[in-house]
Amino acid sequence: AIPDLSPLYVRADANCSGCDLCRNGPPKLRPLQNRMLLEAERCGGAIGPMPVGSGKTVTSLLLPDAMGAKRAVILVPAQLKDQMLRVDIPRYAKHFHIHTERIKVVSYSELSIARGARLLTTLRPDLLICDECFPYNTKVITRRGEQAIGEIVHSDTPTEVLSQKDRKSVV
Repeated sequence: AIPDLSPLYVRADANCSGCDLCRNGPPKLRPLQNRMLLEAERCGGAIGPMPVGSGKTVTSLLLPDAMGAKRAVILVPAQLKDQMLRVDIPRYAKHFHIHTERIKVVSYSELSIARGARLLTTLRPDLLICDECFPYNTKVITRRGEQAIGEIVHSDTPTEVLSQKDRKSVV
């Protein structure tokens, strides 16, 4: 059984009235979030294929703490960067112990332009979190054969992803 890590990450004062996160009392991490945080810490990293609405954002924001990172970079699509900085981080920091001073949010497009070429060298991240990097139906190679990321998400069996289909690099 996966333990509930909520006591480690939920702020003691996180029980505000009228907030959708506190609708049923202080927020709790979902089983998939607990599993992601534990596996990432245990394995020194993870591929976290999580569907929309499963708590991917707050999990991404808690990963630096779970993994002991001091300089985490969260890569997001350009259209989500402003939302992450102005809405998501402030909202979740009111409810969870998120070390915002350890997190830098960068868009994929920032890395693709000439002046962004040295950005990661300058930031020197010790943890790189890639948000929205694989479509749900992307095929990956596992020890059980080829599977779509969506199949892995809905499986209760731990799955080691060896590589993305048609790629030689190990993921």
